[in-house]
Amino acid sequence: MKPVNLSVFCSILLAFIFLACNPADQERVINEKDMPKVVLYVFNKTYPTAIVFEYAEEIKDNHKYYEISFEFEGRKIDAVYQPDGTVYAIEEMVDPSQLPENIKKALENEIPGFKINTAEKVDENEKHFFEVKGLDKNQSQHWEIKLSPAGSVIKKEKIDPDE
Repeated sequence: MKPVNLSVFCSILLAFIFLACNPADQERVINEKDMPKVVLYVFNKTYPTAIVFEYAEEIKDNHKYYEISFEFEGRKIDAVYQPDGTVYAIEEMVDPSQLPENIKKALENEIPGFKINTAEKVDENEKHFFEVKGLDKNQSQHWEIKLSPAGSVIKKEKIDPDE
Protein backbone atom coordinates (compact mmCIF):
# COMPACT_ATOMS: atom_id res chain seq x y z
CA MET A 1 0.00 0.00 0.00
CA LYS A 2 1.38 3.42 -0.94
CA PRO A 3 2.09 5.86 1.94
CA VAL A 4 -0.64 8.27 0.79
CA ASN A 5 -3.25 5.51 0.59
CA LEU A 6 -2.20 4.23 4.01
CA SER A 7 -2.62 7.66 5.61
CA VAL A 8 -6.05 8.10 3.99
CA PHE A 9 -7.06 4.63 5.17
CA CYS A 10 -5.85 5.38 8.72
CA SER A 11 -7.68 8.72 8.77
CA ILE A 12 -10.93 7.08 7.72
CA LEU A 13 -10.46 4.28 10.24
CA LEU A 14 -9.83 6.78 13.06
CA ALA A 15 -12.94 8.75 12.08
CA PHE A 16 -15.08 5.60 12.30
CA ILE A 17 -13.57 4.69 15.67
CA PHE A 18 -14.22 8.22 16.97
CA LEU A 19 -17.84 8.15 15.80
CA ALA A 20 -18.42 4.72 17.31
CA CYS A 21 -17.02 5.85 20.66
CA ASN A 22 -18.62 9.28 20.60
CA PRO A 23 -22.40 8.85 20.45
CA ALA A 24 -24.61 11.82 19.62
CA ASP A 25 -26.28 11.84 23.04
CA GLN A 26 -23.79 12.34 25.87
CA GLU A 27 -23.78 13.40 29.49
CA ARG A 28 -20.85 14.45 31.62
CA VAL A 29 -20.60 15.50 35.23
CA ILE A 30 -19.49 19.11 35.75
CA ASN A 31 -18.86 21.44 38.68
CA GLU A 32 -21.34 24.03 39.93
CA LYS A 33 -19.00 26.78 38.70
CA ASP A 34 -19.40 25.42 35.14
CA MET A 35 -23.18 25.82 35.20
CA PRO A 36 -24.63 28.90 33.48
CA LYS A 37 -25.43 31.56 36.10
CA VAL A 38 -28.99 31.96 34.79
CA VAL A 39 -29.63 28.21 35.25
CA LEU A 40 -28.38 28.36 38.85
CA TYR A 41 -30.48 31.46 39.50
CA VAL A 42 -33.69 29.83 38.23
CA PHE A 43 -32.91 26.59 40.07
CA ASN A 44 -32.17 28.29 43.42
CA LYS A 45 -35.28 30.45 43.15
CA THR A 46 -37.46 27.38 42.49
CA TYR A 47 -35.78 24.99 44.94
CA PRO A 48 -34.20 27.18 47.65
CA THR A 49 -33.63 24.36 50.17
CA ALA A 50 -32.54 21.68 47.69
CA ILE A 51 -29.67 19.34 48.47
CA VAL A 52 -27.73 18.97 45.21
CA PHE A 53 -26.12 15.64 44.36
CA GLU A 54 -24.75 16.34 40.90
CA TYR A 55 -24.49 18.85 38.07
CA ALA A 56 -24.22 17.62 34.48
CA GLU A 57 -23.99 18.90 30.95
CA GLU A 58 -25.96 16.83 28.47
CA ILE A 59 -26.09 16.73 24.69
CA LYS A 60 -29.41 15.34 23.46
CA ASP A 61 -30.52 15.47 19.84
CA ASN A 62 -27.68 17.94 19.15
CA HIS A 63 -28.94 20.37 21.83
CA LYS A 64 -27.08 21.24 25.01
CA TYR A 65 -28.86 20.97 28.36
CA TYR A 66 -27.83 21.33 31.98
CA GLU A 67 -29.09 18.82 34.52
CA ILE A 68 -29.19 19.17 38.29
CA SER A 69 -29.87 16.06 40.40
CA PHE A 70 -31.14 16.91 43.87
CA GLU A 71 -33.48 16.24 46.76
CA PHE A 72 -36.20 18.72 47.65
CA GLU A 73 -38.83 18.27 50.34
CA GLY A 74 -38.07 14.54 50.51
CA ARG A 75 -38.37 14.01 46.74
CA LYS A 76 -35.51 12.99 44.41
CA ILE A 77 -35.63 15.08 41.27
CA ASP A 78 -33.60 15.81 38.13
CA ALA A 79 -34.24 19.24 36.64
CA VAL A 80 -33.07 19.75 33.06
CA TYR A 81 -32.53 23.29 31.79
CA GLN A 82 -31.78 24.90 28.48
CA PRO A 83 -28.69 27.17 28.53
CA ASP A 84 -30.95 30.26 28.84
CA GLY A 85 -32.46 28.94 32.10
CA THR A 86 -35.72 27.68 30.60
CA VAL A 87 -36.88 24.43 32.17
CA TYR A 88 -36.81 21.62 29.62
CA ALA A 89 -37.74 18.67 31.86
CA ILE A 90 -38.47 17.68 35.44
CA GLU A 91 -37.91 14.00 36.26
CA GLU A 92 -39.16 12.94 39.69
CA MET A 93 -38.42 9.52 41.16
CA VAL A 94 -41.55 7.58 42.10
CA ASP A 95 -41.68 4.62 44.46
CA PRO A 96 -42.86 1.74 42.23
CA SER A 97 -45.57 0.89 44.75
CA GLN A 98 -46.94 4.43 44.34
CA LEU A 99 -47.39 4.20 40.55
CA PRO A 100 -51.00 4.61 39.43
CA GLU A 101 -52.84 1.29 39.03
CA ASN A 102 -53.38 1.81 35.30
CA ILE A 103 -49.60 2.16 34.81
CA LYS A 104 -48.92 -1.05 36.77
CA LYS A 105 -51.55 -2.92 34.73
CA ALA A 106 -50.15 -1.61 31.45
CA LEU A 107 -46.66 -2.80 32.44
CA GLU A 108 -47.99 -6.25 33.37
CA ASN A 109 -49.86 -6.47 30.05
CA GLU A 110 -46.80 -5.34 28.09
CA ILE A 111 -44.30 -7.67 29.81
CA PRO A 112 -45.97 -10.25 32.08
CA GLY A 113 -44.06 -10.61 35.35
CA PHE A 114 -42.22 -7.31 34.81
CA LYS A 115 -40.19 -6.32 37.89
CA ILE A 116 -39.77 -2.56 38.30
CA ASN A 117 -36.33 -1.30 39.31
CA THR A 118 -36.92 2.45 38.96
CA ALA A 119 -39.82 4.69 38.03
CA GLU A 120 -39.97 8.38 37.20
CA LYS A 121 -42.75 10.83 36.52
CA VAL A 122 -41.47 13.04 33.70
CA ASP A 123 -42.62 16.43 32.47
CA GLU A 124 -40.54 17.08 29.37
CA ASN A 125 -41.07 19.93 26.97
CA GLU A 126 -44.78 20.08 27.91
CA LYS A 127 -45.21 16.29 27.52
CA HIS A 128 -46.10 14.17 30.55
CA PHE A 129 -45.21 10.49 30.90
CA PHE A 130 -43.86 7.79 33.19
CA GLU A 131 -40.47 6.22 32.51
CA VAL A 132 -40.01 2.81 34.08
CA LYS A 133 -36.92 0.57 34.03
CA GLY A 134 -36.94 -3.06 35.05
CA LEU A 135 -36.54 -6.72 34.21
CA ASP A 136 -38.66 -9.35 32.52
CA LYS A 137 -39.97 -12.23 34.65
CA ASN A 138 -36.86 -14.34 33.90
CA GLN A 139 -34.66 -11.41 34.96
CA SER A 140 -32.72 -11.88 31.73
CA GLN A 141 -33.61 -8.70 29.84
CA HIS A 142 -33.59 -5.09 31.02
CA TRP A 143 -36.28 -2.78 29.64
CA GLU A 144 -37.11 0.90 29.60
CA ILE A 145 -40.77 1.64 29.01
CA LYS A 146 -42.34 5.07 28.59
CA LEU A 147 -46.07 5.29 29.24
CA SER A 148 -48.63 8.05 28.95
CA PRO A 149 -50.54 9.02 32.11
CA ALA A 150 -53.46 7.03 30.63
CA GLY A 151 -51.30 3.88 30.51
CA SER A 152 -50.56 3.71 26.78
CA VAL A 153 -47.06 2.52 25.88
CA ILE A 154 -45.22 5.34 24.13
CA LYS A 155 -41.88 3.56 23.74
CA LYS A 156 -40.42 0.24 24.82
CA GLU A 157 -36.78 -0.66 24.36
CA LYS A 158 -34.21 -3.14 25.57
CA ILE A 159 -31.47 -1.39 27.49
CA ASP A 160 -28.01 -2.02 28.86
CA PRO A 161 -28.33 -2.44 32.64
CA ASP A 162 -25.29 -0.21 33.21
CA GLU A 163 -26.93 2.86 31.65
